Amino acid sequence: MHELSQRLKFRLVVDTQLHPISKFLISNSHEYSEYVLQNKDSVLNLVNSTTNSEDVIKDYLMHPDSKQNPILLICNNMENINIAPGARANSFIRAILTPTEEFKTEFNAMCAAFKITSNYSILHLRLGDDDLVRRAVSIQKYNEILKIIDAHIVNNGKMLIIADSWAFKQYLCHVRPQLTDRVIPTKPVHLSHTTDQDAHMIKETLFDLFLLINSNLIKTYTTYTWVSGFVQWVSYAFNIPMISINHSNAVFRTPHIKSTQPMHNLKLNMNMNMMNMKPKPPNVKPPNAKPPNVKPPNVKPLNIKLPNMRPLNVKPQFRLFRFI
Repeated sequence: MHELSQRLKFRLVVDTQLHPISKFLISNSHEYSEYVLQNKDSVLNLVNSTTNSEDVIKDYLMHPDSKQNPILLICNNMENINIAPGARANSFIRAILTPTEEFKTEFNAMCAAFKITSNYSILHLRLGDDDLVRRAVSIQKYNEILKIIDAHIVNNGKMLIIADSWAFKQYLCHVRPQLTDRVIPTKPVHLSHTTDQDAHMIKETLFDLFLLINSNLIKTYTTYTWVSGFVQWVSYAFNIPMISINHSNAVFRTPHIKSTQPMHNLKLNMNMNMMNMKPKPPNVKPPNAKPPNVKPPNVKPLNIKLPNMRPLNVKPQFRLFRFI
């Protein structure tokens, strides 16, 4: 979206005040902050829409109202997913990911609780929205991913395992108990599918994110045909070397040179002496887990024709960006 703003010459403002993520990341005020609050029911929801967000923005820029008021939208623009962002876009992303002082403290406490030391790498597993959103369980799929882990886990104790599936992490600890200390036992959530009631899972998802930001290397596997944006944008914005296990044409399929200087002051200092706790291996969930019951939104769109819209079944909120 930042690259699109440069090309179409419009100003992009990311406002997170209506999203519960603002409890953990600093939400900076701007001249449209009050306008956002007054018009929160008029936000265009383009998440997972078949409508091209670029076309929507182009249409609005031709509208007379665009000279007076900004367009308010939520989207997960994927048109440029395989194009590396420029320096300005990376700086823009880093500025958004500014943790509050409270979250910094909680991050360090969780690192101590999970006995995470410095100089670690990460094996990241993206199982997909069937797991992350709909909470579906597939033991067959899990057994296939076990082969990926067995082939790529490093046996020096310095490689941590992050996954977007809570059920899979439970299963992994059950069938590979020797890896329990490597598995980060957080309950992840899709940040495009959250409400205020999901604050704890949002915090744990951000904990995963900042572990990636502070890592030395990321290996990633996904069930999708693209590299997970959750790790790809971290690799871009914070200059973290990344290897895609199952996408040979990924932009960063081999480690690139990592600067010896910190890319950004958002990297958090991990105090390893704060606590001395060991995460307990969770119980395995039954395969018949039911998907969550999500209420449909009540969105009033602007007067722009949007064909083939696919509504997202959540309360209208501003997003930081979609972790795909």
